[in-house]
Order: sequence, then C-alpha cells, then structure tokens
Amino acid sequence: MTILQGQNAAQRSSQTGSVDASVIVLSYNSQKTIRASLNSLAAQQTSVRFEVIVVDSSADATATIVSQEYPWVRLVRLTRRALPGETRNVGVEHAKGKVIAFLASDCVAAPDWLSNRMEGHGEGFAAVGGVITNANPGNLIGWANYLMEYAFCLPNRPREVMKGKLIHNLSYRSDLFSRYGSFPPDLPLGEDTVFNRRLMLGDELVLFDPRVRTGHINPSSLRHLLEHHHGHGKYFMRACWDGELAYFQPTGKLELPILWKTLVSYPWMRIKNCVKFIFKQNRSLVGPLIYCFPVLVLGIYSAAWGALVEALQPPKKHPAEATRPRRRAVA
Repeated sequence: MTILQGQNAAQRSSQTGSVDASVIVLSYNSQKTIRASLNSLAAQQTSVRFEVIVVDSSADATATIVSQEYPWVRLVRLTRRALPGETRNVGVEHAKGKVIAFLASDCVAAPDWLSNRMEGHGEGFAAVGGVITNANPGNLIGWANYLMEYAFCLPNRPREVMKGKLIHNLSYRSDLFSRYGSFPPDLPLGEDTVFNRRLMLGDELVLFDPRVRTGHINPSSLRHLLEHHHGHGKYFMRACWDGELAYFQPTGKLELPILWKTLVSYPWMRIKNCVKFIFKQNRSLVGPLIYCFPVLVLGIYSAAWGALVEALQPPKKHPAEATRPRRRAVA
C-alpha cells in the first residue's frame, strides 16, 4: 500500500504502479511510540509516491495497532524477536522503492523529511542523512543520551558531502544492497555503522542535509541509559572482532594496550568529540550539556566497560541465514 501525499494533507490510496521510495519502520515492543512514528509519516508533505512497511517482532500490541489503525501500512510480522540488522534486511527484501529510508519506531519524521531526502538522491547522492533532534527535551537522562549518540548530527550542522566520515540516519539507493551486501544480522546495536562504513570505504557519494530532520525519543531512566550504552560498547567491540570496524584490535587477553584504549582513550575521545561538536555547531546546547554532563560521562564509561568485557571474550560470528526469522506478511 502506498501513501500519496498532498501539501499539508495525507491522501492514502492503493498504488498499482511503482513507488519512488520505501520507508521501513523498525519495530520491537513499540506500542507506546508506534502511533507517533506512523502519524509523522502520514503527515509528510510531498508528492513522492512512497510505501510504508512496518517490520515488527514485538510481543506487545504493536502489530494489532498497526493492522487496525493504519490499514495503508504494509505490516511484516516476524514470528520471533529479530535484531535491528535482521529487521532492516527483511524490510529491504519487501521494499519496492528505488530509495529505501528507515525510521525507528521511537523516532518521528519532520513533515519534509522524505521530500528533502529525495531531493538529495535526485542530485546523484547514493545515501542521504540529516539532523537528529531531541524529542523529549524535558528529561535530564534524555539529554545525556541525545548528546552522547547524536553529537555528529546536531541541528545547525552545515550541509556537507561526506568524505572519509561516518554518519547515520541514512536513506539509500536500493541498488547499494546488491553491491555492499546486507546489514549484519547478529548485532543488537551498530548494524548501520557497519554498513555505512562499507559505503565510506567504497567512496560512495553521501550527503548530510540539515533539512532532513528526525526526532528521537531518548531513554528517560538511568538504568535504561546505562544498559543501552553498555550494549553499544559491547557490540562495537564485537564488530571489531568480526573485522567490520577497526577502532579496537581485541586479542581476548587482559593487556595494557586494550585497557588503555577502552578505559582511557575511547571515553576521552567520545567526551572530547561531544564537547567539540556542540561548541562548533550548536552553542545553544551548551546549557543542556552542562546540565547533563555527569550523566553523559557515566553513560560513556558504561559503553567503555561494555567494550572491555567483550574484548576479553572469544570472537562471536554467526551466519546470517541461520538467524533469519520466519515471517508472514500482512497487507
């Protein structure tokens, strides 16, 4: 089912021809946030023909909400929990568009989110990224998570053709997946970092456009934040074990070089980059940075500890096909 949009109004209708873009919504236990995500897509102000595909492996009421309240959405229901990379890959398999964009179910798209992406692709860019905004700015923990994760894509960062740099929040020309493979299915976090690095190493044209704005609903409890970033560090190290990322060179042994890099060099680099990008690109965020700085540092060290723990484990490599869940599509 494709959504045809008019200016300031969503017009939903059946689409018998091709679509220009596919928007894949990644969903797991999203009953509290899925409506906001899908409503933001229904409100897109664009003439682009696009479809919305929700790939869901929830144990809650998400699938029921989507199927009953959003009949214009294609729902792909997975029969067991799928990690983000698997979820993305299943969405790509079902997508019909020449451009594929992803929206997490805890994110909302600005009204011109898709039209600005398509404009960049129309200029010849293989992938287009943009700004992440803080969708729950009234929470200290949310600010810490936001500034830790998205310091590289703050509002006010200028338009830039990316060379030798990694960015996230990308939409992709669909042919890239036949050339660069799929997202790693066994990483609970960081699967897009791995794929985007392949594009960087392949010298693909990637655009950062600050008009592409995505709002992220951040963790609001300290426990959730620490668990989340411990996982980030752990799976960042696992990608280094697998050779997909190169920042760490783990050996499985408790040695001074890995202790120094995980507990000193890595957290210092992240803190320094966070402060540098805020002062360089958006000084209006200096106040929130000061407000949440102790929690931000705690979260970064949680990631560092997760990385160290994983560095001392033997490498884990899982075949992609063995972890692919069975699925059934719901129109």
